[in-house]
Amino acid sequence: MKKIEEIINILKRIAVYITVRIPLILALCELIFSIKEYAYPAISTFTLILTLLTLIPSVAFIVTSQLKPNVKNTAKKVLFCLCVIMIPFSLIFSSMISTHSETTDFTDYRDLDPDCLANRDLLFGELFPTWPHYFENVENENGDWETVYLDSKYYYHYYKGFDYTYDIYAEWSLDSDDFDAEIKRVKELFDRASEKFSKRNFIQMEKGEYSCLIRYRGDEPFQKVTESYEYLIFAYNESTKTVRYICCDSLENGVDQPYYLSLDW
Repeated sequence: MKKIEEIINILKRIAVYITVRIPLILALCELIFSIKEYAYPAISTFTLILTLLTLIPSVAFIVTSQLKPNVKNTAKKVLFCLCVIMIPFSLIFSSMISTHSETTDFTDYRDLDPDCLANRDLLFGELFPTWPHYFENVENENGDWETVYLDSKYYYHYYKGFDYTYDIYAEWSLDSDDFDAEIKRVKELFDRASEKFSKRNFIQMEKGEYSCLIRYRGDEPFQKVTESYEYLIFAYNESTKTVRYICCDSLENGVDQPYYLSLDW
């Protein structure tokens, strides 16, 4: 009988030990997972604060070991109940610490999250340039050299929740020869792709000062979007010798509008 009581006491201690530390473990694992999963994790401050609040009972339970026995026993019982209650909240909030990543740093060009479907799109891989970043090295007055990117812009945002959405955008101003060569390359690419990707719609249109070559799924480009859409756009401006590469994809996420709609055309 005594051995059974000892075993029960040991099991109780193990249960308490595990229960108290579950919120801590969940929060830590999810934070590490988010940082590893996303190329540029965007941490939600509000959710992080909520997650930390769910950890207070666990931390307080551990701290109560320093209190007097008569106070400690009562406090531990209350805190243990709170720890149990906080477990599902800790799981929910910690899983929402980071559900997306984004960057506007041009040096991170084409460095996408592993789950981003653009990685598996052959046309995306061929459309977005693989030539080096458009830059020049400038010597400062003190003799040091600095890399300066010329007339280039970049935007990458990837969201992963119950569905997904991502926007990828790059823009360069090129010299005349490079501009003409790039127009020729992309037109040939779209001609080949229109035959290969027969299940996608292809369209050529004018938008503002830009001529656009577009592969799309969903509503026609520059219209009110449906909940599910896909746009792969190459746009060029003859007067400024500017080229744009845009990829917007969303699955049943009508809240987000494609990034290209926010650009100045």
